[in-house]
Order: sequence, then C-alpha cells, then structure tokens
Amino acid sequence: MPLGRSAGSKSVGFPSENRSDAGQGDSLRRRKLAVREENYVVQPSEDEASENPGFKPIILVPFILHLVFMVATAFFVMHVQVSTRFLSASPPLYWFGSYVMASPRLSKRWGYIIWTYCAAYILLGSLLFSNFYPFT
Repeated sequence: MPLGRSAGSKSVGFPSENRSDAGQGDSLRRRKLAVREENYVVQPSEDEASENPGFKPIILVPFILHLVFMVATAFFVMHVQVSTRFLSASPPLYWFGSYVMASPRLSKRWGYIIWTYCAAYILLGSLLFSNFYPFT
C-alpha cells in the first residue's frame, strides 16, 4: 500500500520526504512524478458513505410543521411577550440563523445583522430585566 493511502478511503497523498538529504530541485522532481503517477480522486468507502448519507429535507418537515402550528397559535392566542418566549424554543429559527452566517453564498451583511441582534438582545435584555422592565 503506498504512503498516504488509508484503509477506509481510496485517496493518495504525497510520500514523506526527508529535506535534510534532498535538495529543493530533487524534491520538486519527486513531487511532480508522484502527481503524474497517482490518481487523486477521493472516493469514500462503503462505511463512510453509510455514515454520512447527505442532506435530506424530508427530515425537516416535522420541525417546520411544528413551527407553523406554534406561530399560528401565538398569533391568535398569545400576548407578544409570551409568544416570543414560546417561539424561541423552535430549532428551525436557529438553524436558519446558523445557515445564513455560515453560507459563503449569502451576503456577510446578513450575518452581521444577526450577530448585532443577538448582542443587543443579550445586553438590552439584561439591563431591562434587572430593572423590572417588561422584556422578553
């Protein structure tokens, strides 16, 4: 088995080289030869493929339906302060926020807005709550 190859996946790395006895030109030649000789396509093994099946949106349907039910109930029945506490227990809100902040495709402006809102909520909430003002 060549160096850099693991038992679980079919990927190949560069062989380890000793820089003390090889010059820079010699190591570059060996590296070019290694690139020409080896195929660097990474194919997961059957074990790795079964562990990470990928994103399945059908798994999110119960959470979304639950959130819709909670929003409808909060809109028609609850006070604003109670509804914000009630809706803050829903995971899709946090999943969406983390998706926006981690996504390279979306603007960094939205991530900044989310961070600003969270910081203001914590700071303003601590100040208002400790002084017995209504805060949710």
